[in-house]
Amino acid sequence: MFLLSFPGPPGLASILPAAMSPDRISELRRQRALIAQHLAWIDAELTTAGAAQAGLASASNPASLASLDLSSTPPAIPSATTAPEPGVAMAHARADEIIEKYRATEALDPKATKRGCLVLFGALFALVGAGLLAIYYFGYAKN
Repeated sequence: MFLLSFPGPPGLASILPAAMSPDRISELRRQRALIAQHLAWIDAELTTAGAAQAGLASASNPASLASLDLSSTPPAIPSATTAPEPGVAMAHARADEIIEKYRATEALDPKATKRGCLVLFGALFALVGAGLLAIYYFGYAKN
């Protein structure tokens, strides 16, 4: 009902619906949750990239190289085999579902394409030949 007090041009409130359907609201909430997951992933990527950039910047500074303690063990680098976050795994699964949904059902077969072209060429050749024979027979043969 808040749309009736919408500060817009007169008559706009009559165009907009007064209330959304529950399906629309649940769809908007689902999309908001997906966007929140995506933003969390972007934040994690930015944090990782910022840490890597800071490491590169300090390694390129000669003064910081002199102060490094080489006797300590290096920090553990996360491997590619670590499990992704649940939100990321769910996003990847959803992306795979969408890709499979829109994937072409049949791949093009080059042999079938070539056979179709040859059949079409033969049919057109026969049609042109029949047309020329008809023109000759009906137009010139009676003279």
